[in-house]
Amino acid sequence: MSIARVTMHELKEEGTHHKLEEIYAKIVDEYFPNLEQVINIKTGPTSGISIALYSSFEEAKKILLVAQKW
Repeated sequence: MSIARVTMHELKEEGTHHKLEEIYAKIVDEYFPNLEQVINIKTGPTSGISIALYSSFEEAKKILLVAQKW
């Protein structure tokens, strides 16, 4: 069974979702190596939700400090 970590985010300016996606694509493998899958959903002009799947609670916990910095 996979474990999901759900993160909501609010950006300061409209139209910056694509910039966030570009940055994330460049760093995801380095900073989130144990990530099984991620689904990023744009919920409004400046808001979004990220659903990250990990193989276990332990794997999700390992990334907690990095995820908080991100």
